[in-house]
Amino acid sequence: MSAQPKDNTGRFSKNDRKEKPNHPDIKGSAMIDGVEYWISGWKKENEKGLWYSLAFDRKEQQGERRVVQREPRRVRVVGRDFV
Repeated sequence: MSAQPKDNTGRFSKNDRKEKPNHPDIKGSAMIDGVEYWISGWKKENEKGLWYSLAFDRKEQQGERRVVQREPRRVRVVGRDFV
């Protein structure tokens, strides 16, 4: 059983179902301002080091018509490789 997430928190882990290069490296979920989101992340590296590009997709409510509301936000993770 999964506990109800706290507001403005989230978690992610390695995407073990990645089959193509454009699939996310990490997947997870978050609660932001009381709204649940799916997290997708792509591992990136440049001259400044390792970072992740993240996308947040609002989770649909049961019975709702599927409408993806993508709100991309970039987050730089420095110092540790999570994947």
